Amino acid sequence: MRYRDLMTEAERIVRNPRKLAPSVPAQQHLYHGTAMSHLGLIVKSNVLYQGGYWHKPGEPHGVRCTRSLEAAKTFAFEQEFPGGILMLNWAKIAQRYKTIAHTDTQYNDVDPNQPGKAWGMDEAEEVILVAAVKPLSDYLEGVLMQPNELQALRAGEYLKDEWTEGYAAYDGRPRYVHRRGIQALMAYPNIRTI
Repeated sequence: MRYRDLMTEAERIVRNPRKLAPSVPAQQHLYHGTAMSHLGLIVKSNVLYQGGYWHKPGEPHGVRCTRSLEAAKTFAFEQEFPGGILMLNWAKIAQRYKTIAHTDTQYNDVDPNQPGKAWGMDEAEEVILVAAVKPLSDYLEGVLMQPNELQALRAGEYLKDEWTEGYAAYDGRPRYVHRRGIQALMAYPNIRTI
């Protein structure tokens, strides 16, 4: 029996994104919430890379975003290093990349070849079927931050050693890399409070 015969139809489609029906932009923006250190690195590199891939049945490869501002707030603000939300122009993204709606599930411990239960919250996930959106500045309309985080950013608080050491411990990149990312974020002209 060939490997192809063992794959489910959903797995075959995900392996060949051309077979997926793209989402039609139903609103102006897609959102991507992330921690402060990653937010700075994304703005500095001008690239939004695909995130983790867990090899769950039916899971598409690609850059993960959400149609829900509330879901993006969870990813941006409810973590150890609160950050911000990238606000992307969905219509411009759809002109170049295919996007699909995806409902993420928990990993199925009983049968890893079957999807698990849906997460408790509706992430309203939209996957951009590409390894990296670049140049991000073509699609980025702004960064949304909470007022206290924006005030600390503008005051240079996130350049202090305790922050850059924490970022380095979190993801293993050297402190100077995070410092440069934060500096690029400080210079970004279109940050708004939420």
